[in-house]
Amino acid sequence: MNEQQYQDLQDLIRTPGWRMVAEHIEKQIAGLLIDLERKEFENLSEVALIQGKIRAFRAVLGYPGTRLESFEKKLNTLKEANK
Repeated sequence: MNEQQYQDLQDLIRTPGWRMVAEHIEKQIAGLLIDLERKEFENLSEVALIQGKIRAFRAVLGYPGTRLESFEKKLNTLKEANK
């Protein structure tokens, strides 16, 4: 990731569109968690499928923060090395 991509990602997570997408994903996760709690499953593969969806949704939600943190750590390491 370069500085422009870092800035673009910061800009993205501040937009109303990202908030709308994040809220939709959070609702999807909430619905899946309700399914896990209330649904009677015939086999564990159904549970695994729902768990996989939840993990995937959470990964999407966490992606911007993870990438930003990674870039910030990289910058801090470079700054420390140049002291």
